[in-house]
Amino acid sequence: MNNVNNKKNFKLKEEYTYKTCKSSKKDIGYKSNKNKMLMPFDDYYDKNVSKEEKREIDFQVDLIEKLIKLRNSKKCTQRKLAEICNIKQPEIARIESFKCSPQVDTLIKLLVPLGYTLKIEAIAK
Repeated sequence: MNNVNNKKNFKLKEEYTYKTCKSSKKDIGYKSNKNKMLMPFDDYYDKNVSKEEKREIDFQVDLIEKLIKLRNSKKCTQRKLAEICNIKQPEIARIESFKCSPQVDTLIKLLVPLGYTLKIEAIAK
């Protein structure tokens, strides 16, 4: 479930670090002294990430984005939600910034005070 991080940050060989800037949605590349071109994030992602991994990443991103929207719609801060759920605020921040993937029990602890829960549904074909 750490594949969310793979969409945000990754290394190209040893000499390159590549990131996507969240605010501008532009790729930012940092390269070493070697004069090699950086591969755009979308090209790397399309060539090196399997369909299954992409589905998992997309699912996690959608889930966390919905959690953030729910918390904001209830006008609840991370700190207030942390107090209600008995979860530390930095853990909520890590989840919401896609630095870690929440476990199911953590998701339920976060959703129930907001008036929601998880539901399993059949996939529409």
